[in-house]
Amino acid sequence: MYRYHNANKYGYRINDCTIRAISVATGSTWDEVYEDLSFEARRMGLMMDSVEFIEHYLDARYDRTCHYSKTVDEFIEEFPQGIYLLSMSGHLSCVIDGVNIDTFDTRNRRMWCAWFVDE
Repeated sequence: MYRYHNANKYGYRINDCTIRAISVATGSTWDEVYEDLSFEARRMGLMMDSVEFIEHYLDARYDRTCHYSKTVDEFIEEFPQGIYLLSMSGHLSCVIDGVNIDTFDTRNRRMWCAWFVDE
């Protein structure tokens, strides 16, 4: 299942998928996540939208498993419960209890890795 949600407080659809996905997964505001990512990226000397930074940031907080051969929909079928952040080419999305929550439907996209946020 897919549900549209845009955590961007102005409703913009810009290159902020990491902020939006983490906001949905953690129940934090868009501003809170932006500030945290910005602080950590600045501390590490990386851009906050780089794959290297995002993976490091998520790995420091959550357990990661990789599923390179699965689509998001196949992942959802196998893991119908829990809160996950899913990476794919150029995007980060959130899945909560089998529902892909994002500004567009990513269920048919090939995923890279999943971070387990909570039950």
